[in-house]
Amino acid sequence: MNYETLLQKRAEIGGNLSTALTQTPEKKEQAIGDDITDAALEASRLEEVLAAAADSLTEAQFISFAGVTAATAVQWRKLKKGPPWCRVGLRVYYPRQMLAEWMRQRAAQQMAKNAAAAEASAVTL
Repeated sequence: MNYETLLQKRAEIGGNLSTALTQTPEKKEQAIGDDITDAALEASRLEEVLAAAADSLTEAQFISFAGVTAATAVQWRKLKKGPPWCRVGLRVYYPRQMLAEWMRQRAAQQMAKNAAAAEASAVTL
């Protein structure tokens, strides 16, 4: 989606809001809610386009990919436990190459841990 399309969408939302002002309170609320939902979807799509252009995952995409909660992702960032990330404004992005390297390191650590556990188990038999 290009910049002109976004400006056009913003103008459409503004137009919808002005017509909502002449409607009943219930219809106004519904129209404004619909406009906010549309704007949020457009912002989400724009964020995904920007992330793709930067070869990164958005925070929502990372959460879905990693199978963790948003709270876990936040905690990992605070503890510097999770994959490398960067912040642009209020948004968090996970560069794909760095994410892949983090996953390789984590897999190697887990395999070493599993091998040590299997070895310890074999010794106790």
